[in-house]
Amino acid sequence: MITTIGGIATVGSGSTPSRIDIENFGQTGTPWVKTGDLTNSWVVTTAEKLTPHALRKGVRVFPQNTVLVAMYGGYKQIGRTGILSSPSAVNQAISAIQVDQSLVMPEYLLHYLNHNVEAWKRFAASSRKDPNITRRDVESFPLQLPTISEQRKIANILRAWDEAIGRLQIAMDLIRSKMLDHATRSFEQMRSSEDRPYVRLGDLLSERVEVSTTSLPLLSVTQHRGVIRQAAEGRKDSSTSDRSRYKRVMPGDIAYNTMRMWQGASGVVTEEGIVSPAYTVVTPKARLIDPNFAASLFKDKRTMFDFERYSQGLTSDTWNLKYPAFAEICVPLPDLESQRSLANYLDAARQEISLLDREIELLKEQKRGLMQKLLTGEIRVTVDPTEGAAP
Repeated sequence: MITTIGGIATVGSGSTPSRIDIENFGQTGTPWVKTGDLTNSWVVTTAEKLTPHALRKGVRVFPQNTVLVAMYGGYKQIGRTGILSSPSAVNQAISAIQVDQSLVMPEYLLHYLNHNVEAWKRFAASSRKDPNITRRDVESFPLQLPTISEQRKIANILRAWDEAIGRLQIAMDLIRSKMLDHATRSFEQMRSSEDRPYVRLGDLLSERVEVSTTSLPLLSVTQHRGVIRQAAEGRKDSSTSDRSRYKRVMPGDIAYNTMRMWQGASGVVTEEGIVSPAYTVVTPKARLIDPNFAASLFKDKRTMFDFERYSQGLTSDTWNLKYPAFAEICVPLPDLESQRSLANYLDAARQEISLLDREIELLKEQKRGLMQKLLTGEIRVTVDPTEGAAP
């Protein structure tokens, strides 16, 4: 069956209660969904809730199983979806789709929209100003619907994949949480210990200022992935052909983004290469500080606060932490054995997180391939002929 969303559902929208009236919002109450709450899955929690006071003013509440689509926010936001797990209100940037459940399973529609998210860009491209879609665009969105029984079977198959991904995500989040808690406690104990020396970073790490004389791989410093080959970022190479001013880095060095050190953009170098002249490169003194310990210390919130304090510039867009200022910052310094013990624990946790992350991405890729075949009819599911009726 070929139809449109408007042919099998009613499409509505919500509103934003006045923030001048502080009684409209509370810590408990009816969930109020904004685009940021949409995760292309079930909406379980929201950042804000509406009070009965707000609802009495006519705010519309949509029932459980309403499918949501983001209409505004640029190409990265348009087409984000969700499905209500409980009665909720939405703001005006979201279309709320209440389907005829004798024709469409809400969960099937969610998967169908997620699979066809790129199609929204064609609607948004016709916008005169900022990219957005309208209620009419949502209503005219084309759908290919199998029987309700087939929809149910497809939704069940894809739910199994989502549950497997969810279990891995929970395990990864738990390991990350334990790792961060352990690191935070360790660094706090170092700072609170009365017999723990504080040492200038300039006495622990020297600046490496070497230019490249050979053809070496171009490396990039990232906030969350450390130092990686720029090609691994999937970004277009924006470097100049003349790399005579690019800095050479060696394994064990720490490279950091001079303008983003206060946000954690640093990491240990694992291969010889070159980095942009805009980066700063420091070399740990082997008898004093372990490179991996230093890299973890530089991600600690208290240390990043010091990086922010010592950065120079009028606004956050221009703050920079060059080596002379970096060198004056003092940090707690345990003995090398303690440094390596903490660094090894954190490194093992990161490796486990990385393995889980790769497994999650593999499952997501496999799910995308399966969705392509199931939702286009390339693979037809088998159903009990006594189950449901054709729409």
